[in-house]
Amino acid sequence: MSYNTLLFTKGNCAKVLDVKSWEIEHITESNNPNEVLVLLKNSQVKRVSVAQAGKHFVESRKERAKFLKTQQHHQHGRFWMVSSSGGKGSYQVELKLDKAICNCEDYKNQIEAFNGRAACKHVYAVLTELGCSSLSEYINGWKEGGKAFNLKQNLAYGCRPEKDYPKHDSHDTIKAEANYNK
Repeated sequence: MSYNTLLFTKGNCAKVLDVKSWEIEHITESNNPNEVLVLLKNSQVKRVSVAQAGKHFVESRKERAKFLKTQQHHQHGRFWMVSSSGGKGSYQVELKLDKAICNCEDYKNQIEAFNGRAACKHVYAVLTELGCSSLSEYINGWKEGGKAFNLKQNLAYGCRPEKDYPKHDSHDTIKAEANYNK
């Protein structure tokens, strides 16, 4: 699946343009690689940029994540089970120091389209539970006292008492990952 196929759907373009998806006749490439042209049924042509589409792409997943139930699973809080939006079944989210991994189809499509970076609604549900508003905040965030901080300490150093955690700063992520993989 391509980057454009994920970002420039009728539904996503409709949200950007504040129209109904049925009002969109056709979406086509522009001479500008950072946008597409959207032909509406009333013959108007509108432009949608990568930035606009990307913002709505992320916001829609965050919004849908609000309604999902999460449950921490396995040792060190590394694995989470997240309910499906239909209520039947669940997906597994695995947290690592530098990414989150889900076994849903949307995540797999994003990994392929966005060069290895992805965050589906299931990942956002877990991040929200940890008090993080984005995947970047989780990856870069060593905020003392928060759930994400405590979880990342467990991921990096195992379930040792907090007093035994080494002092660190944000540059210690690589050393922590190496320690975790032992």
